[in-house]
Amino acid sequence: MSPAAWALAAAVVSAAAGWFMPRVIAALPERDPDDEVTYAGIAASPRLPASLSAVSAVVGGLLGGARAGHPDVVAFVVLGVLGTAMAYVDIRRHLLPDRLTVPALLVWAFQ
Repeated sequence: MSPAAWALAAAVVSAAAGWFMPRVIAALPERDPDDEVTYAGIAASPRLPASLSAVSAVVGGLLGGARAGHPDVVAFVVLGVLGTAMAYVDIRRHLLPDRLTVPALLVWAFQ
């Protein structure tokens, strides 16, 4: 398979996964229930699924094309989607949730 085909496949998979990331963000447990900015609140934006899907598609496509044919391409695509969600959460909350960082670290460690 050519690098362009890998990039396209990774972009499509990443876009689909990115579309569901707001649901994952909304389900994150709150550390402090008195916080003004909650995970559910930042995940409630009506444009967020499309935005995370688009950014995840670009990141996944770039990673898929760069790692085309390598066995670790799946790990890089997963890290790309998780990284996109973590970047959004970090921008809005200034805090990376353990429920996203621990799986990302595990994927990275076992790639």
